[in-house]
Order: sequence, then structure tokens, then C-alpha cells
Amino acid sequence: MIKAEVTDAAAPRPLVSFVVATFNRKEVLKQTLRLILQQDYEPKEIIVIDNNSEDGTAEMMRSEFSAESLEYVRLSQNKGAAGGKNEGIRRANGKFIIITDDDALLESKDAAARIVKRFDEDAEVGLLSLKSLDFSTREIDRKEFPHVDKSLNADKEFETSYFVGTGHAVRREVVDKAGLYCDDFFPYAFEELDWSFRIIDAGFRIVYFPDVVVLHKKAPQGRVGEKAMWARMLENRIRTSIRNLPWRYVVASSFIWAGYVTLKTRGDVRVVAQALWRVLTHLRSLCRQRRPISAESLRRIKRLRGRLAY
Repeated sequence: MIKAEVTDAAAPRPLVSFVVATFNRKEVLKQTLRLILQQDYEPKEIIVIDNNSEDGTAEMMRSEFSAESLEYVRLSQNKGAAGGKNEGIRRANGKFIIITDDDALLESKDAAARIVKRFDEDAEVGLLSLKSLDFSTREIDRKEFPHVDKSLNADKEFETSYFVGTGHAVRREVVDKAGLYCDDFFPYAFEELDWSFRIIDAGFRIVYFPDVVVLHKKAPQGRVGEKAMWARMLENRIRTSIRNLPWRYVVASSFIWAGYVTLKTRGDVRVVAQALWRVLTHLRSLCRQRRPISAESLRRIKRLRGRLAY
């Protein structure tokens, strides 16, 4: 008697969770969710976390998506990009979690299928950083290209030391071993780098994955002003270093970033002073959070030309 061979093809496909955190961007959120609903992958779940929007997002969700199979949660306060994403990740049940900004549109209907296939190919890959294109020009945005060498071919996959939060996918095991985003990075800036250090230290690889594209509309709603943004970037860059790196990198990155922010704000030292004051105010708490990554992780990040001092 000939027995039928059991193949992997017969195994059920893993659940994929989509997580979108939003704040005051109901129109572009509508587009983002429509494209996620059109994904041809099953089984999937969609979780939308509303950071207490005041633009009618809740009403839009009730009128446009009440018949759809998705979970909508409106928070009582704005927890920022990291806090909102964390709320979604906590509710996610999937083996793989795809996280996009509310103004980042998935270009292809088979994005989830491609992501699952890539994860299945290599168990060491913990996070995929998706290719981000400007929505209007369809050109690569080098600011959202996850490597210090911006001349690299944006169409080729490579291992990297950090990712860009516009569009990324992560294994459930990464969350279990490396934890979540740090909620303290409010409203945004460098929460991805902080998580990247911990992901690498947990033994996972971060891979730039250009086979899946997100079109970033860069909606102006919900963003802070220019000088406030630079103050947050300096503050959060120092926070990242204190939490994850040896003290020599804390000192080096603080000086480099203070000088850089001074230059970008045309010599407005008040921006730098504001950021440094906030760091000093929370220094005791930051030191309690301090968990420097291992020497092996440092060497790996150096090999990848990672962002240790800058």
C-alpha cells in the first residue's frame, strides 16, 4: 500500500496581525485600512489603535468599517507612536505582526504572503523593514532607508542594524524575548532604534525587505513643530544611548547630537537646553531602565555599520 506523503503545504497558514496606530488622520487612515482589507492572505486580523483623535476618526470608523472584521480601540489619551503600537501588539494574536503608520499604504495585495514566506525561510530573521517610497513621487525616501550608507541599492535585500517604523513586520518571538517599544518615547523619534538594539541583543536579525513596499503619504496632521521635533529627537537619542549602550557611546552621541541639533535649528540653544533638561529630570529613571547590550551585540552592530555614536 502506498502512503500519501504529508507535506508542509497541508499545514494551516499562521495568523498574521496587522497593527495600525492613528492620531487625527481619518482620511488617510481610511485608505490605509482599505488596502489592508484587500490583502489576499488568510487568516488575518486587523487592529486599529486610536490615540484619542479629535478629528472624527471614531465616527468615520463606525460609518465606514462597522461591517468589516477589524478591532478598533480608542484610547482615553494620546500615548504616542510607540505607546499606540504597543497597545496593538498586546492585542495581536498572530505569529507575525505587520505594523504600518496610518499614512503608509501597502502597495501590493500579496504583501502579507511575501512577509510570511520570508520569515519562514530564516528563523533568525526577527524583523523585516519594508521599503518606503514617497507616495507622490514613488521614489525612495533616503531618510526612511535603514542604513547609514544611503548609496546602497534600495532594491536589494540586506541585513541592517535598525529599521524604520513606517512599515515593518515582526515575529511574535521577538516581542516575547526583546519586549515592546519603550512607551517613554513620546510622541515619536528613535523608538525604532531603541527597539533595534534590544532585538539584536536578543539574538535576532533585522533585514531590509524591499519585496514589500509601503507608499508613505506623510500626512501633516498629528506631527509636532520643527523645533519641538528636534528637541524630542535629541532627548530620545540620548535616552536610547543611556538605556542600551556603554557610557562612552552615551557621551559621544550626546555631544554629536547636541551639535547636530544646534546646527539644524540655526543655533537655537534653547532647543538643546530643553532636551537636556528633560533628560536630566528623568535621569534616575533612565538609569534604572539601563540594560547595556552585550559585547557580542556591539561587535555585530559595528560590522553592520550601525548607529552607535550617531
